Amino acid sequence: MSDRELPFVSVIVPVFNRKEWVKQLIDSLRRQTYAADRFEAIVVDNGSTDGTWEWLLEAAREPNLCLRCFHNDCPEKLPAVSRNVGLGHARGEIIAFTDSDCRSAPGWLEAGVAQFRDGVGVVVGRTIADPADQPGVLFKSRTVLSANSTFDTCNVFYRREAIERAGGFAQDFISFCSERIRQPGPLARELPFGEDIDLGYRVKRLGYRSTFAEEALVLHHVKPQSVRAWLTEPWGASTYPYIVKKHPEIRKELLCLRYFLNPLTALFDVLLLGCCLAWFLHPGFLLLGLPYLVAKARQGGEHLSLPMRGVRLAGASLRALTIFAVLLYGSIRYRSLVI
Repeated sequence: MSDRELPFVSVIVPVFNRKEWVKQLIDSLRRQTYAADRFEAIVVDNGSTDGTWEWLLEAAREPNLCLRCFHNDCPEKLPAVSRNVGLGHARGEIIAFTDSDCRSAPGWLEAGVAQFRDGVGVVVGRTIADPADQPGVLFKSRTVLSANSTFDTCNVFYRREAIERAGGFAQDFISFCSERIRQPGPLARELPFGEDIDLGYRVKRLGYRSTFAEEALVLHHVKPQSVRAWLTEPWGASTYPYIVKKHPEIRKELLCLRYFLNPLTALFDVLLLGCCLAWFLHPGFLLLGLPYLVAKARQGGEHLSLPMRGVRLAGASLRALTIFAVLLYGSIRYRSLVI
């Protein structure tokens, strides 16, 4: 296929106060193997105050990349709203999403676009933690390694006609998120999520297929977290029962045994059951907690010393208890059981 036959791609990125990381992202887009005149980068700023906007305006004047910058002037300063703003300016036949805390491998666009065969409306790319970052004891990143995906906007491609038929990121979900962040307490400390899952499943309901692009690689920065942020982050999990109520098919496709958020939460629920049985019946039921402890000990933290891994495991168990409580709260509120 000649360059002129390649579909034109619009890469949409929302940003807020991430000047240094946006520099890395834009640099990675300049290095794409996809023909430079067949894609554009659209960055929508949510009111940055760290010089991000000024830097973007300068970068837009440089050659080798069509970079277009816009403000999100809507009252809701949410990533989903910024992505809809970007969609309104996009010229591409294919819409690619990534985030300002990511950088793309050189073949990202080429590999993602290559998966758009007949009937495919959405392509999920592979996302891994950026190996250039040094994680601490507490950190946050994102990993997507298979098609069994939540359509994370850090690395996903849509056929333009599919996303337009679906209506972009849903206003009802934006309103839900806006209501959540206005609430006092821990629920407001973590930005609600799930609009990407919602969009992906609405596109699939229209009859489009989804597929996975192994070579469409994005590197997600590893962000250090404070103890407070690490412990309050699970409050966002109360969104899951709402999403599952809206899209019941998620139970079969994503949840573990239809009612558990993932295998790890299922093992933790077994641990809680074991603790209750040990309290009322026999201490031997505490052995039911071993599968969770072993699985969690093997999950991340390989760079830490043995004592620090123990500390992290203890903290992770406290965090898992928070997730259980939040999921139970969301399940009751939205009458949709996810634990």
